[in-house]
Amino acid sequence: MKLPDIIGLALRIPGGGPNGGPADLLFASTGTGRFTRYILQFHTSATAGALTTMLPLTGPEGHIVFRLDPEPQNHYRLSFSRNSEPWLALGWVSLESPREPPRRSNLPAGPDDAQLRFRPVAQPPADLAVPTWLRAVRSPAYGIARFVWKS
Repeated sequence: MKLPDIIGLALRIPGGGPNGGPADLLFASTGTGRFTRYILQFHTSATAGALTTMLPLTGPEGHIVFRLDPEPQNHYRLSFSRNSEPWLALGWVSLESPREPPRRSNLPAGPDDAQLRFRPVAQPPADLAVPTWLRAVRSPAYGIARFVWKS
């Protein structure tokens, strides 16, 4: 029996960031309503319900939140909401296993695959930015996590 937990999914979009670099988005299990999309919810798996970026990015037309809804066979429907308005379809995401398994170490100081390091604050999608208040909150936590992981 799986116990409910907060589910997370990291998504890298090759070429989707500024200057053609990668864009990174972090999703978590949340509600999908106008207010509940900003509140974490417990799920038993990544396919048990919607995942959203929860915290908004800022674009030319206001705040943007992204959403993934599970579909069969490791596919997700991708949508977005601007300024807490209704969700609009954007496309689909298909999760695939890597051709070669990433190098992971169980030791904190062990070798690690640099491609596994997601940088959602530093690498948002093109034409979007992390709000200043959110950058101030998240950046130190990510820096500490990377330092602790390397130690």
